[in-house]
Amino acid sequence: MTKFRRAHGRERTDLERLSWAEKKLIACAARGRECVLGTTPPARPTRRNTIRPALIRFLALGGDSGTPVHEKGIHLKGAFVGAIHDEGTSPTLDFQACSLPSCLWLTNCRFDAAINLVDTRGPSIGFNGSAISRIVGDRLTLEGNLHLRQVHVTGEARFLGAKINGDLDCDGGQFENPLETALNCDAADIGGYVLLRRAIVIDSAHGLIRSTSYCPWYISDKQRTGHQSRLAISSHLATGFDELYGLKKSSAGLRHSRLAQLRRVL
Repeated sequence: MTKFRRAHGRERTDLERLSWAEKKLIACAARGRECVLGTTPPARPTRRNTIRPALIRFLALGGDSGTPVHEKGIHLKGAFVGAIHDEGTSPTLDFQACSLPSCLWLTNCRFDAAINLVDTRGPSIGFNGSAISRIVGDRLTLEGNLHLRQVHVTGEARFLGAKINGDLDCDGGQFENPLETALNCDAADIGGYVLLRRAIVIDSAHGLIRSTSYCPWYISDKQRTGHQSRLAISSHLATGFDELYGLKKSSAGLRHSRLAQLRRVL
């Protein structure tokens, strides 16, 4: 029987033939700097913009003794995240059951495959401005925020039972899934705000956003109720809002300004 002294993917030597972009990311991660490969999600992969998901995972988990990662975490912008060299590695960014020691910021990136955040734990994670085919974060636990500002998700964005102590920020995001629910937050517990200004949700249920938590985007931590809430959003119309507003008015510690602001932007 073969004995393994470590799990595969936990040392830099598991990744062969680093590209120019990957070498730049490693250098920036050691210094706590943002690695900028572009300003918008790249249309196609090149050696100057492609980063393998395995390298991002390796660095996000802290690197190794020869590849240190700064306490500020990983900051990557404008990358094409996918496999290179036709080496047969998985194009999926897979953090299932991982505990991230520091923040992970992947902004204005294009992801060649799904993002797996099932049972992931960490401080804060952000994908602002990125193009994503599918993201699944069932039971995701974050001490900080989950940033999905101005993302474009063309498949399912699912966070069943997620616990986010900070904000779920979807401002300006576009979530499209013509076959199923586009943005599904059933049983999620959001400790801060759920921000949906200028967001567009298009799915088979007319943009239904579900949450069986405590109506957290209107009620503070100390004023939560056990009521279920539903908010349906399309590009021009918010339906089911009167019912939600009625629930809001019947609750203690109301934040009318937050509700009024959300009603205006939708």
